[in-house]
Amino acid sequence: MARASMGRFAEPALWILVALGRGPAAAATLLVTVRRLDGPVGPATLIGALARLERSELIERSTADRPPMYRLATYSPEASS
Repeated sequence: MARASMGRFAEPALWILVALGRGPAAAATLLVTVRRLDGPVGPATLIGALARLERSELIERSTADRPPMYRLATYSPEASS
């Protein structure tokens, strides 16, 4: 798994992971949920955190859905060997 620094996106990234623990969600739904959990978060901050989480392989984005849905990545011990 790639390990990228979350930088200033660390706190929103944590809340995104918490929100996705409840199930897949679109970015707009995640924005509402993260704001409820963490306070004011802008759309650009949310998208930046989603991009870093995706690059770190912690979340996955479904391109088949419109709008795209995000979900927690599936961990496979065989893949990390």
